[in-house]
Amino acid sequence: MQNYTPISNINEGKKGRLDKYLILTLLLVLFHTIGNIIWIYLNNIPFGWDQSAHTIATIKYANYLINNSFNIIDFLRLSNYYPIFIYLFSIPITLISNFNLKIIQFTGTIFFISSIVFLYHYVLELSKNKKLSFITAFLFSFFITIVQTSRDYMLDLPLTTAILATLYFVEKLRKKIEIKYIYLFFISISIAQSIKWYAFVYLFIPILFFFFYSIKNNKLRNLTNIHFLLGFLLFLILVLPWYFVNYSTLFQQGSFAFTGESLIRPSLFSLDFFFSHLKLIIMFQTHFIGFIVFTIS
Repeated sequence: MQNYTPISNINEGKKGRLDKYLILTLLLVLFHTIGNIIWIYLNNIPFGWDQSAHTIATIKYANYLINNSFNIIDFLRLSNYYPIFIYLFSIPITLISNFNLKIIQFTGTIFFISSIVFLYHYVLELSKNKKLSFITAFLFSFFITIVQTSRDYMLDLPLTTAILATLYFVEKLRKKIEIKYIYLFFISISIAQSIKWYAFVYLFIPILFFFFYSIKNNKLRNLTNIHFLLGFLLFLILVLPWYFVNYSTLFQQGSFAFTGESLIRPSLFSLDFFFSHLKLIIMFQTHFIGFIVFTIS
């Protein structure tokens, strides 16, 4: 007689194995963390314009907590153009490090490695393919703009991380409505909207698709329960105070940003307009090889 291994034992064996692609992703995170620590330690070039502005804003918030009697309105008005999540996040780091600029700069790396982890799990949730998830995270982590931004104290990578987190929790909710993912979704979208005020532009279409999917699959009744209402209330509590206090200044300054870059002002439907933006994408976003891969995809 032939001996057969019970299916339950096979499953237990698979569960007991190490997830090599998750380990590779963690090694990738470790590689970038060590690399960025060395780069930040050795680099003594003065901060650029945006990096300096965000660093100064963070120091202003930290100093306000130390040296002033607290007034919530004055506190929220310390930054009247960019929302304040990244500054609040960095206050403990700033105080613990005694205002060490290089340690404040390391904040970008924290969000960088978080974005790698969220991207891995998001692609895994979409594809159920661990190899594809790792390759995606690997390629993302070596895009020239991503690597450069990860070493700076900027808002772009924190926003990217918050968007990836939101998309991940949207996908988890699409598969199964669970209370914890409802609140994590609203917290992550609140963080995104509290990093840059146009975060909703990137999230509007995916969230719209989620609601259409829910209606199509008769899940709308689950969307109207008390937890979604409480989650939306949580979103308003976390996001609205800063916008409410600074709305007049935000509208005034935002009107200038709405016109776009002055270097590119051809007709909207001209070839010059198309190729100018294409050139910028290749130079500053994807680089050439990344653009080829993006075009094929």
